[in-house]
Amino acid sequence: MIGASVAACRYLTLAFLVTAPAMERQEARGARVSASFGNPSLGMVRLEFLTLAPGANTDGIKGTIEHDPGERWVVHRILMDTTRGLYYGYDIELSKGDGPGRFVVAIKPLAPAVEQDFRQSRWSDFCRDCQAPQPMPSSSQRFPEPRTVSAGDTLAIDLLADERSGELITDRVTFAVPRRAQAPAPTRSPRDLKAEVVDLQMAQPRLLVNGKPAWEDSVEGRPDNGGGSVQGDVVWTGIPGRGRVFLSLAPRPGYDFKKIGVAVGDRISFTIDGDRYEWISQGPVATAGPVPPFNNVQSWYVWVLHDADYRPVAGSNSVGAGFDQRAENRLKRP
Repeated sequence: MIGASVAACRYLTLAFLVTAPAMERQEARGARVSASFGNPSLGMVRLEFLTLAPGANTDGIKGTIEHDPGERWVVHRILMDTTRGLYYGYDIELSKGDGPGRFVVAIKPLAPAVEQDFRQSRWSDFCRDCQAPQPMPSSSQRFPEPRTVSAGDTLAIDLLADERSGELITDRVTFAVPRRAQAPAPTRSPRDLKAEVVDLQMAQPRLLVNGKPAWEDSVEGRPDNGGGSVQGDVVWTGIPGRGRVFLSLAPRPGYDFKKIGVAVGDRISFTIDGDRYEWISQGPVATAGPVPPFNNVQSWYVWVLHDADYRPVAGSNSVGAGFDQRAENRLKRP
């Protein structure tokens, strides 16, 4: 855990990852997270975060990231210790580099608005009945100069140092450019066909409400969220002003899914409070379309779980797969 002995952030350093003696440190698995982001000027990039901490402390460390689509491309990284009620955050700001697949990376303090939102609402996603968290002191922290990275590079960012032992908590951030066309994945072992094991796949989707683009910054006929895609037996999408919805072809134990949606061809449709939503993929979302000479299109019921209190950072439109920690803490029945 991010213990009380870590009394102050004496420095923050950034370097290309090299082999270093870190025998005493282990990965904090609860802090690992990755996501792909799209930006009109930067294209697509995938960031993968891995946190190393003293071995005795890793179980209590959790992590999350948030992002704001836009010209100023910022990723907000927050680490937390829910047992002690502590957190630490910083921003990674990306700008266009001097060639394809190259980015300029600047490490900065966590944006005040994001920090406030985390303290007031998002902290409870990770620690439901906990008191308000306290930030790790950072008055003496110094941030490094911006650094240019290429796809495939990993940066090691030393975040917190124990004044007495000198032990570090380090984030390793890997930058990758998602491939448009990927090699086929190995075929899974065969299973009986059941709705609960069938993946929904949303390739560069767009969201409509009552026939119009749902997001203010969306362009009609073009994908939302910078072209991000998602696949899983449970997928979710944010909806403007109404949190987000989880979607599945079957109900899920412990969650109050409702059978109010339908998947047909390239889209999933559902209605909330009288408004009709259509989440449209670039291809079939559940089963392949008909092959000539056939023309019958299959349709399937979709189970919907509405997370009405969920709020994306800065109104960003986000998608995901599976149940995250917020869903397990807030939506799952005891």
